[in-house]
Amino acid sequence: MLTAMNIGTRKFNWVQTPTAWQQAKSWRAQRRKVAQQFMSSGTLISTLSNAGVSEAEGNAKLAMLTAVERIKAKTAADKLADKPVVDNSALAKTPIRKAPVDKMA
Repeated sequence: MLTAMNIGTRKFNWVQTPTAWQQAKSWRAQRRKVAQQFMSSGTLISTLSNAGVSEAEGNAKLAMLTAVERIKAKTAADKLADKPVVDNSALAKTPIRKAPVDKMA
């Protein structure tokens, strides 16, 4: 005859564990305390204000780097095409003053 083996777990009932309701209540109280500390420390306001400044600085830096790359590319293309790097078209349009010629010589 086969007898079933009784396998069970032993519990130590002398330690009282909190109920699920008590655990949830404690967790909510801890989260509320942390949230109040965060809001009172002013880090939220400074973080949000710094985010806008950081984004503007980042955009300006990207625009500057893009402009520098375009200037470098244009300079390299002009060097390859044997064009002057500086645009002298405005200088070509200005009249050149010539020194007076001495007719007595």
